[in-house]
Amino acid sequence: MAETRRRSWHRRLGHWFKELLWPMGRSCMLCNRATRSQSLCPACMERLAACELPRAYQLPGITEADGLCAAFAYEEAAKRLVWELKFGALEEAGVVLGWRLAAAVRQRGMDADLVTWVPMPEKRRRERGIDHARCLAEQLAKALALPCAGLLARGAEDTALQHTLSRKERLRHARDAFCPAMNAPSTEGLRVLLVDDVLTTGATAAACVRELRAMGAEQVFVAVACRALREES
Repeated sequence: MAETRRRSWHRRLGHWFKELLWPMGRSCMLCNRATRSQSLCPACMERLAACELPRAYQLPGITEADGLCAAFAYEEAAKRLVWELKFGALEEAGVVLGWRLAAAVRQRGMDADLVTWVPMPEKRRRERGIDHARCLAEQLAKALALPCAGLLARGAEDTALQHTLSRKERLRHARDAFCPAMNAPSTEGLRVLLVDDVLTTGATAAACVRELRAMGAEQVFVAVACRALREES
């Protein structure tokens, strides 16, 4: 775990030095090519655009939610950005994903009053140095000019890594994994937009939707940066 934190710190330090030594330009966060003022070079921007999901792929998945949208398929450049955010603690990747996700939310017409996120266990947040879903939610809320607040918390014993679990294990694991966060604002009668990085089976998002409804939310929409098109067994 110390090695994970060290790699994350080295990555952020490297990006800081690039900005310091080359103030008039930047490098692409995926391929390191010069990009002037952009986060991605034109080639990587094209690869990211190729991952954008048509509306037809955004609908199925979570019957508990009032609406679902995903900005990208969990492939190629989009997958790389998620990993840079999630495991490299590169917040700039969250900025790109969050603002592109905002476009998908607008396209789907999902009008909300409040943005929240799928929380990660506190122990894992300390290890990685970032809560990636919170970063996405904050960027999305900024793009949509909406308030953002933490409404949910994980159980203290909830430390399983979702991407290592099978479909059946995800469903079982997510069932009772969430509860209201301490000092969470009231959601009574509100339309809540729930944000996460990747939708695979939908088990985690569905559990969060049920909890938010129990807390009084009138409607709950789900917005994810990426949707896995090939479901794990």
